[in-house]
Amino acid sequence: MTTPDLLSCAQSDNLAAWVQAIGSILAIIAAALVARFQHIKTVELLEFERKRNRLESAKLFIEICRGCKNKLKDIQERIDQKYGDLCPVTDEISHIEISLAELEAFPLENLPYQFVCAAVATKSWLKKLFRILSNAKETPRMEMNELQVKIFTQTRTKFASQINGLTKALNLI
Repeated sequence: MTTPDLLSCAQSDNLAAWVQAIGSILAIIAAALVARFQHIKTVELLEFERKRNRLESAKLFIEICRGCKNKLKDIQERIDQKYGDLCPVTDEISHIEISLAELEAFPLENLPYQFVCAAVATKSWLKKLFRILSNAKETPRMEMNELQVKIFTQTRTKFASQINGLTKALNLI
């Protein structure tokens, strides 16, 4: 072998080492980018799932409230027909009590944060309605006087309005 052949051989060995080194660096960079991309996608997916779960929780909360709203409307109609008599609506009152217990046990941290204050207010209105009904139910004749009927009607209207507000808040999320 002549000197130029050795030089070209040394240069080709050197070149191969450089190519391998550059290739290794690019492989490390590519692996880091792939890992970063996967991490970003995982975080986005978790955030999407969390938001979806919160919206589902909000829908469930509203459904429970709407069920109460319908029962309260039935109670109002029967009270108006029977002049405050609660005897025909004891099942509906029990339904309200069960729904109120469900709402009390409902984890507010599962709701969208924009929704929590309205949810707390809605539960408060339902508690007031249930208290009105419970107090009247405990009277000897299970009747509501004129003032109780008026307070019940006003509170039921506010409760219904609160549910409408919840629905609007859900649509904005």
